[in-house]
Amino acid sequence: MKKLESTFANMFIVLTVISIVAGAGLAAVFKMTEAPIAEANLKKQQEAIAAVLPEGAQVGEAEQVNGNNIYRATDAQGAFAGMAIEINTNGFGGNVKMMVGFDAKGALVDYSILEMSETPGLGSKMGEWFREKSDIRGALVSDGEVKVSKDGGKYDAITAATISSRAFMTGVNAAMATFTAATAEEIPTDWQDAEAFADSTATETENFETTKTEEAAQ
Repeated sequence: MKKLESTFANMFIVLTVISIVAGAGLAAVFKMTEAPIAEANLKKQQEAIAAVLPEGAQVGEAEQVNGNNIYRATDAQGAFAGMAIEINTNGFGGNVKMMVGFDAKGALVDYSILEMSETPGLGSKMGEWFREKSDIRGALVSDGEVKVSKDGGKYDAITAATISSRAFMTGVNAAMATFTAATAEEIPTDWQDAEAFADSTATETENFETTKTEEAAQ
């Protein structure tokens, strides 16, 4: 077999063929692994949603509020039971994706870290730190933003990982803001409470005056 001459044209042809074959191989591998990876990610997401909501809650389809995916939950009677919210925040090592869950009253039930690239042994501890060391569960949306103690809050930052701790708090606060926006119809605001109280008082006054008139007529 005659050896190809070492010319620019021949080198270009050989490299082109190699690139095409390598590209086709990578595409085939990607196609083979795409479905299993997507399935694994979906399972992880579903497990995270269940873990951060009240026990026994039924989860609805994903919605978008404030640019975040939310999952409303209902109880056995179909009443609003809480909400799981998927949040992305910037940590020390890059993006941190987390799932934060609340009950119907806006109390933080639990959280789950879905993805992060924080420093191993330091920022990576956020997955359990704010549950085991400085428990954030039970924090109420109505109480306002959560902060680490260095910023005037009541939660201890992860040792030697203040940036990661602040990123976590930023994520929780974003989830709280999203919960507030998404539950505007489920949870009446102060002015709605005041209006309802005023209507109720007016009705009671009217009933009282009617009763007095009827008694006077007798």
